[in-house]
This record gives sequence, C-alpha cells and structure tokens, in this order.
Amino acid sequence: MWSAPMKSSDFTDLYFSQETGAAAIVYKDGSAEKISPDGSVSSIKSADIISISADIAKLSRSGNMKFNPEILGPGSELIIRNGCVSFAMADLLEKGWHRCFDTDMAKSAAVVGSRLFVVDAKGGWTALNPANGAVIRTGSLSEIIDMRFWDEKPSAINNYAEAALFSGGGHLFVVGPSAISRINLKTFPGELTIAGETKTTRPENTMEQALERAIGEWDGRNFTKAVQLLRDIAVGWPDSAASRLFLGMAFSSGGYFDDAISELEHAIEIEPDNPDIAYNLVGNYMIKLYSLDPDKDADRIVELYNLAIAARPDFQMPYIGLAELYMNGRQPEMAVKTLMAAYRGAFFGRGLHDLLLGAYFMSGRREDTLAFADRVIKMFPDSDVAFQLKGKILSAEGKHKEAAAAFKKAPSPSRSGDASIYPRLLAAGSDFFHGNASGFAGNYASAAEILLAYADALPSPEQVQKLIEFQEKLESDRSAAQDKTDIYKDAGIHPKFAGRHIAEIKAESEFKIPALLSAAHFLNRAGKFKESAKVIDRVVKIGRADPDSMSQIGYLYALNNSKSREADAYTAKALEMDPNDPVYMRNRAVVLSKTKRNREALELFKKAIAAKPDTELLRFEYGQALLKAGKKKEAAEQFKLELKRSPDLALAAEALKKTGIK
Repeated sequence: MWSAPMKSSDFTDLYFSQETGAAAIVYKDGSAEKISPDGSVSSIKSADIISISADIAKLSRSGNMKFNPEILGPGSELIIRNGCVSFAMADLLEKGWHRCFDTDMAKSAAVVGSRLFVVDAKGGWTALNPANGAVIRTGSLSEIIDMRFWDEKPSAINNYAEAALFSGGGHLFVVGPSAISRINLKTFPGELTIAGETKTTRPENTMEQALERAIGEWDGRNFTKAVQLLRDIAVGWPDSAASRLFLGMAFSSGGYFDDAISELEHAIEIEPDNPDIAYNLVGNYMIKLYSLDPDKDADRIVELYNLAIAARPDFQMPYIGLAELYMNGRQPEMAVKTLMAAYRGAFFGRGLHDLLLGAYFMSGRREDTLAFADRVIKMFPDSDVAFQLKGKILSAEGKHKEAAAAFKKAPSPSRSGDASIYPRLLAAGSDFFHGNASGFAGNYASAAEILLAYADALPSPEQVQKLIEFQEKLESDRSAAQDKTDIYKDAGIHPKFAGRHIAEIKAESEFKIPALLSAAHFLNRAGKFKESAKVIDRVVKIGRADPDSMSQIGYLYALNNSKSREADAYTAKALEMDPNDPVYMRNRAVVLSKTKRNREALELFKKAIAAKPDTELLRFEYGQALLKAGKKKEAAEQFKLELKRSPDLALAAEALKKTGIK
C-alpha cells in the first residue's frame, strides 16, 4: 500500500497496473506523472504510459474522451486518445493492452465477429485482436466503402478524425464527414488454434494431439497418411469440426470436391458460426458449380448456389452466379428476387447495383428500371451502365431529348467495379441509341456525326475473330503472354474498345450496319442527300442480305428519291421473307407511296397499324401518305398519334405544324 501527492486535482485519467502496482496520472494540460510501487513520483510523457506495464487498467476517464460502453464485454473500457488505443476491464481483474499508431485515431470503434475495428484520421482501418491488441489486418476506407450511403466520393474526403463506427448484421458501418457507409470486410480463413502449448502439458491420445500429427504429416507432404489420420479422427471424435474442416480441405486440394463438400457440410453442422468452415465450404460449392453443365445440371446448379448463399450470406459471388443463370434463362424476375436478397445480406457495391438494374431492364419494368437507374446514378455517378440503360428506356418511351441527355452524361466505362458482364451486354449499342435519340429530337447533323463515328470505330467480324484467336493462344501458351500482351492493337481493334470483354465487343459489333443506316437516315433528314447515298452504298458493299438491312436500304432509297427499282426490290423481298413484320410493311408502304401507288400504300399502312400500332415512325409515314392523297385532317390526326407515342419526335411535330391544324 502506498500514497503519493498529485501536483493537481485537475486530472483527466488515472491508470493502475495490477501486475506491478505502478500507476500513472494524465492531467488536463497534457502532462503526466508515474507513481512507482514505492510511492515515488516522476514526470513522464503520456505516450509512454505503456512503459508501466502491458496490463494497464483505467480507473477513471474524462468526459471529452470517446468511450464505447461494454464494447468488448460487460465492464470493459476502451480508451482512444490521439494515436493510441487501450483496453482494460473496470474491475482490474483482467489484463489489458495498449497499442499506438502513427496517425491520430478517430475516437470510436466497433466489434465485428471476433475483431475490433478502429479508424485513423486519414481513412485507414485496422482490425485488432480484442484479447491482446495485435494487428490482424489493415486497409483503406476509400477502397472498400459502399457508395450507396455517401453524398460525396471517398476520394474527396481527407479527414476521418470525427468518424464513428458501429456494427450490425455482421457488417461494419462508418459514419464519416457526410454520411453512413457500410464497409465490405472480406472474410479470410484464420489460423486454427490447437488447445495447449507443449506436448508435456497435453494429455496423451487427445483429439488435439491426433490432429497435430495429421497436420504435421500434411505439412510434410505425406498426404495419404494425413488423410488417413484425419479420417481416424473423424471416426474417433465424430463431433470434431476441426478434423472435418481439415479433411474437407484435404479432399478439395486433391480434387475430390464432392467428398470435400460432404465433410465441410458435416463440419458446419457442428459449428455453424465458424467462418473458416463457411469460407471453405462456399469455395468448394463454387468449384463444383463450374464443373457442371448448365443445360443438364440446372437444378443442381441452382441448389448449390442457394447452399452457398445460406452458408455465407455476406458473400456476393453466389448471388451474382445465380442471377446470371436466371438472366441467361430469360427469367429476369427471379434474378431481381435473388439480387434483392443480396441487397439485404452482401456488400452491395456498384457492380451489383448495375446487375440488379440490368435485371430490371430485362424484365421490361420501365418505371422500376428508370427509378432504380436514378438511384444508382445518385450513389455511383461513375456507372456508365446506369446512364446508358436509362437512355435506352427513355428512347423506347419516345422521350428522345431526355434520352440524348442521359447518353451524353454517361462517363467513360470504368470496369474496376464490375460484378458481371451482363449489364454491359444489355448496354451494348448505346452510341447507336444515343445517335438515334439525338436525330429523332431534331438534331439531324449531330446525330449522323455520332453514328458515323461509332460505326467507324466498331470492329469488323474479321477483327473480332482475330481477337478471339489471339486470346485463345495467350490462354493456351502462358509464355506468349509475356511477349504479346496488346492483342487488341494486333487485332486492329479501335482504342475505344481496347480491354473490353470479347462478348461485349461482339455485341457492340452487331450495331455496325444499323448505325450506318441510321446515319444515312438522318443525313437525309438534314437535306444531305449525296452524303446519305454514300453511306447507303457502304452498307450495300458490306453485302448483308438479312431482311432488316434490305428493308431499311429500300426505305432510304425511297426517302432519297433515288434507285426506285432497287427500293422496290429490297422492300418487296424483305416483306416476302416476313409478311407480318410491321416495320417491313411500313417501309414497303413508303416505297409504294413514293412511286405513286397510293391506294396500295394506304392499305399496307392500315395493315401495319393493325399489327402493331406503336411501331416507330409508322403513324408519321402514314400521315405523309395521307397528305399526298389530299387528306390533311386525317394526316394531322396521325401526326398527333405519333407525338403521343413519341413526344419529342421532331419529324412529327414539324409535319403537324405544316398542316396548320392544332
């Protein structure tokens, strides 16, 4: 027992070491004193308090210091001051710890699983072992913040000193300068702790001893012996999750995934909250999935994805795989359902938002797609997919001005956060739709410019095939990858598409002919008939004989008042190939009208309207034919119907204005 004088009663903290009997006092002016076990007093630096002992306990605390009550158990106290974190039990019966960092720490912490998380003022996070303060993992908030909760990008935030942390649902949350954000903490398998420290203190013939022998054999690469020992443990100690875990890992490394899954499923039944077991089990589910045939084993694949989700609901890959499976099978509603489940459980960054948006888009739910696109754009302004799919929906609704604006705002593609190729496949051809939206809004010259630039950048089928061959060669010959990495340049792919997935490039390349034909259309509307004819000739030289191309070429010849014989032949042949297509009927009717076969033209227009009344430009072209027949009032009604379907269509607005009818 000792007593010692304090230089002032105006102190903030009092520390006491149960082990050494020493104490320390920190005063409000920042100075500190050490009281030795004999009662002698000496001045020290507050940062040196750790020198008293590693079992620091805090007896009192100041009101201005951030404190997390019972964060690590009843009666626990956690002190965060400047760049140091200290922990102790209030009853002084347990040892504490003290750890200092190079940067000042935010005065807050949270526990997720078995780890204590703290954040420094620069946005770095550290996971500590609550038992001893040892550093387990570190990282940067700017790399893993879920953007849906932020008003500003993490890169614009440079001071986290006032950040606060809390946990919930297996996730860590940080309150930063602007809002709340969930952090994606990837789970990694930890070390398996074996009870006891030395052979002399462990009883003979225990499960731990047998497990250590098995692990020793495995480390010595005696795999057969190790597996046999692990099997013996599983028989002798059937409730040993550890033996089942290692046995599952052994089977997995040998390629016996069904056996691995069986052992790991048994292990997780014994210890359902063990993250190491869940991690390995999901890994084997995913490996098994990739070995199955999607056509023959669809039910088993769905089952495995759902098992993986159940084992690790915070792991996003099973959600992505299952959603892609449903989207590939034309079941977008099931994909939406799957991804909404992920929204509640897994880390939901930009990639998963884009995938859910793609599922909404595929489902045909336009209002939901537009609403979710706006939500994604607000949270992830770098999501080019969100702008592009929004533009496509607006184009389909005839809101061409809004659509053109959305396409124009789309940022350059950023693939770092992509979770799936599907959203990009759905967004393919966005430059084509951008050009069309601009043209239909009346910006004919700029529309043609957008479309021609896009068409000129698109690869030819030969270039795509060459790229595929180069990639296959690199995949089969790894040594070649070191010498020849720029396969896109070697294949002649335009820099605009360099680095993109081959499936995406193939999807984009399908828009080359449509882009040229649309450019020719808008050049015609701009009065540039010669330039329009030249673009049409480019398409003819490519030699596409599909009915879509033939019908559109004939339609454009008619608009240009040129090559009437070819226009007649092309549109007639296309309609012969599909007599019920409303676009083919529309284009054929325009040719008939241009060649003074008005009665036939009007009858065909009526037939097309009966088949699909909302076909693009159908009412407009029908109105033009009615004007030729001297039926101004009926023509005006058709222009109005076209504007009802497509409010921003400049062609219809101009035509209605010329009739003088409101």
